[in-house]
Amino acid sequence: MMNENKEKTAHGKKWFEVDPKGFRIQCLEIGVPRLVAELISNVFDLKEAKNCWVNIEQHGEIIHVTVKDDGDGFKDKNEIFIIFGDSDKRDNPELRGRFNYAEKQFVVLCEEAHFRTGNWHIAFKGAKRIEKRHDKKFEGTEIFGRIRDSTTSKEKILEYLYRIAVPAGKTLTINGTVKPTTPIVKKFRTKLPTPIAKKGYNKLREVIRETEIYLYDLDNEEDAWLYEMGIPICKLDDNIRWNVDVQQKVPQVPERNVIKTPAYLKAIYTAVAENCLDIITEDDASETWVSDALEKTTAETSTTLMEKRYGTDKIAIEGTDTEANERALRAGYKLIGGGELNRDIKSNLKTNNLIDYASNQFGTSGWETAKAVEETPAMTFFAKICKAVAKETIRKDITVSFVTTKHTDEGATYGNRHLQFNVRNCGGKKHFENPRSENLLGLLIHELAHDRLGNNDGFAHLSHDYLREQEKVAGKCFSKGIDYFITLCRGKSPT
Repeated sequence: MMNENKEKTAHGKKWFEVDPKGFRIQCLEIGVPRLVAELISNVFDLKEAKNCWVNIEQHGEIIHVTVKDDGDGFKDKNEIFIIFGDSDKRDNPELRGRFNYAEKQFVVLCEEAHFRTGNWHIAFKGAKRIEKRHDKKFEGTEIFGRIRDSTTSKEKILEYLYRIAVPAGKTLTINGTVKPTTPIVKKFRTKLPTPIAKKGYNKLREVIRETEIYLYDLDNEEDAWLYEMGIPICKLDDNIRWNVDVQQKVPQVPERNVIKTPAYLKAIYTAVAENCLDIITEDDASETWVSDALEKTTAETSTTLMEKRYGTDKIAIEGTDTEANERALRAGYKLIGGGELNRDIKSNLKTNNLIDYASNQFGTSGWETAKAVEETPAMTFFAKICKAVAKETIRKDITVSFVTTKHTDEGATYGNRHLQFNVRNCGGKKHFENPRSENLLGLLIHELAHDRLGNNDGFAHLSHDYLREQEKVAGKCFSKGIDYFITLCRGKSPT
């Protein structure tokens, strides 16, 4: 019976109710300045609105905020107070709105507020919302709010609003003063992800889209900010010396004060680096944002940035081989510590053949002192088998030689399509008389697997990529069988 009574009591009620006090606290965490800027952002989104007037007054702990525009007013007055309604801006990447929050978040901050739009005057006072319809239509929209907040001041709000970059075709007047247009230092086009949704209650999804980016100079040593079409989102803490304004929707959280992923910010920095080499200085090249960009920049841009950072394009990574380090220095190379560049930067630079370890470029090894060994007929035949296996597995013509040296414990080495066997460590010349030798065939597979990855700074043997390559070579050999290659090299047709 108790369950039945509870069901009857709850019958007919809406799924959810909003706690205004809790909602207000969360909006205060976003900050009054940002939520006032959201009202201005909505004006910027209106094609028909050319002017926006903002007035901020303070009376003790009470702040009065007024935002007016000369647009056509709200199409639907319910947008003022219905939370999570669909937004007709979600399908347009060049409009700022998408969450349909701004008016509700502003209102909940206020002790009282009113909206005048079209034929409607909607007031919020105490726990009530009062709607009045007038015969005379109000031109544009006026939003007023009376906010009590001891942590916010008129100066703090104005400081944020003065950061706004007014878009072309709009005029923003703050406390009677027209905010001047922000000069653009540099603008360029690039491709970035942007959130977009189809109309009618559909999820936002990110698509890659070409857009413009504007760079603005900083004022008086202030911090740089990331902008979305003129509205500041968040500070950039990577010592970049311009404000960066993306001219399309930026992927950000509903609070609109943090971007969704660090990868997006790195994409921004990469785009700036690729398009602004003419204004990037030597000091800029040493900053964190350039390091982030270097993880993805092209070979040409990477070369220029590294030269700006280190003063030369001849750079090598210092290693434990002191003789190799000295040879690199004598050759005019700049040596940098192994930990000075992160793994992703080194990977990008190495992919573009812009950097390597000094030991790889100038190092010595026991193989350099190795002496050639006169081949027996069995060794010549085994070399022929090696070439046939290479042709079948890695699709390359290789050369094979036999040497001896006591300065390495390796049985073979491979590089630049050349395979060398250290006869001393392979059991001597007699060992090559058995073309089915498990040890020799294992060495052959091991070395050919290095063809695609090289030595990988000494870590190839620990990498999954190398192991997969080894499996691939071994699999091809296994599928054919060693007798296939022996028969082929004896000039007969394998069956």
